[in-house]
Amino acid sequence: MIVRLIVFLLIFTLLWYLVKRILTLLDKTTQKTRPPHQGNTSFDADVEQMVICKKCGVYTPRNHAIKANETDFYCSQEHYDQRKK
Repeated sequence: MIVRLIVFLLIFTLLWYLVKRILTLLDKTTQKTRPPHQGNTSFDADVEQMVICKKCGVYTPRNHAIKANETDFYCSQEHYDQRKK
């Protein structure tokens, strides 16, 4: 009975070691294939600046927003028209 327990523990330990080793190797190969991180330069080029609608508070991309002046933006023509009310 004790021999079976020892054999089971040895097999379990061997399998645990092999799985751990395989995961480590996979992680190393994944790191080699990833492009190097170059800061946020590529990310910043794809992101549009967001502005907040003065009427309702919704964030809208700056190039889609309606500009009343340098600091006031609106998300739609309706909100722009309601600004004086």
